[in-house]
Amino acid sequence: MKISALRRWIDCTIEQRHRSVEVDSGLRLLIEILKTPTKNDRTEFQKMETRRYIVANLYCIPKTINNSELDMLCNEIDYVPTLGRSVLFLQDVYGNVYYMIARG
Repeated sequence: MKISALRRWIDCTIEQRHRSVEVDSGLRLLIEILKTPTKNDRTEFQKMETRRYIVANLYCIPKTINNSELDMLCNEIDYVPTLGRSVLFLQDVYGNVYYMIARG
């Protein structure tokens, strides 16, 4: 019985590490896409990769979002690197930006 539980734990750990590597490599690709100065003029490949990452990994995006809204998001999204404990926005500042924290 103990061997079976250990085997399941090892298998789950390996699977989780593979998923983590996939997510990290997808995030690295997304960051490279978002760093490029082609905002509002991204290629279909860049929009497709951005869309794929958003749909697969960002749970804050509403499930009711339609394709044109998702395309607009993929074309408008930016990458803004910050240091820990940085102020992203202040109280009473007009809110015209939607923040998605990728890591941290």
